[in-house]
Amino acid sequence: MKIKINTSNFIWYLALIPFLFPKGFAEYFSSYKAFSVLILGIATFIILARELVIGACFHWTIELNVPLMLILLYHIVLLVITISEQGTITEGLQKIFVAPAVCLLLAEGGRRNLFNIIDATCNILIIEFLLNILIFNQWFFPSYFLVNNHITFIGHVQVAAEIGILGVLISYAEYKHGMHKAKATLLIVLSFITMIYSKTTASYASIALITVLLLIGKVVQIKEFTVRHIKLITVILIALTFMWINVDNISIFSRFHNALVLYSNGRTFIWNQGIELFKEKPLFGYGAYGAEIRPFWVQWTNNGLGFNYAHNTILQLLLDGGIVLMTMFIIVLFTYLHHTQKNIKDHNIKYVIYVLFITFLFVGQFESITEYYYFFMFLSLIPYMRELEGESTT
Repeated sequence: MKIKINTSNFIWYLALIPFLFPKGFAEYFSSYKAFSVLILGIATFIILARELVIGACFHWTIELNVPLMLILLYHIVLLVITISEQGTITEGLQKIFVAPAVCLLLAEGGRRNLFNIIDATCNILIIEFLLNILIFNQWFFPSYFLVNNHITFIGHVQVAAEIGILGVLISYAEYKHGMHKAKATLLIVLSFITMIYSKTTASYASIALITVLLLIGKVVQIKEFTVRHIKLITVILIALTFMWINVDNISIFSRFHNALVLYSNGRTFIWNQGIELFKEKPLFGYGAYGAEIRPFWVQWTNNGLGFNYAHNTILQLLLDGGIVLMTMFIIVLFTYLHHTQKNIKDHNIKYVIYVLFITFLFVGQFESITEYYYFFMFLSLIPYMRELEGESTT
């Protein structure tokens, strides 16, 4: 099997590579980090300028669906809160501007020709995953990419679950299109191997959840229940997220405190501090990277410096933008679900999308899926999965 790159779609590779660029070496080489930041910044600037500034000046019509408009609004709210709370933007530049840029890019690609952008993303991910597993791995480069040190070629191990789930969506779309089945199969295998290689609980759980849900989806009643009640399932998952971050304050879990601390890798300490920080600024939070969580172990492992990563999506939203930003995010979720229910008729396609959506939200119980932009990329692509309806898979 050959990974053939369509030269007529070369522009999509140039546009997508900065957003999928492997970040592992950036932890060790300042020049590599500067290069990755530079190409990402250039790509982000060009996309935002083209869509928002130049388009406005020349009266171009920007075709935005309602869900995409809400993603843009979500990031505008985060921008306003960050400037209001901090007076400036420092580390938050990527968090605020990169996600809306890549969402605009994928929306344009999905609208023009979904399969061009799917094929380009598929090729990029295959190459990146192969390099991560076969060459720049912990056996050949133990000084850089020892998994136990939480760094791999693609970046921090916590990204593996999210980029892996995105890879599953891309492989499904590629396979469903029917043009490159072998390549689609390779990508899904590499996505799972990449998640396994990362040795994270989120990755293991993602593989298990995807596998189990796809298998039980063979039962028509389960598939129909999921498709019909996905919004209810989402409400339950959000409620579970609130439960986790308050687990130390729920009496029925008190007898399991030590087990929860152990199996959550100390996340309960992080959640407790995060909740206390949220209580100080409940409405608007602290802005992007404005809150500092300092569990007891940072004095030994991080020179006393705290961190912003909340290890829970809802708590991260509450710290970044308070109740306002969290509410915006939940509205975004339900808007995409409504759009999918309304515009995609094929229940098999819907079910696969919902399985991956549920998996993302499950990962969000223990990781902050808004910290990176893979979940936003996933959301941006799913409205265009309607193009898969009627595609031959034979």
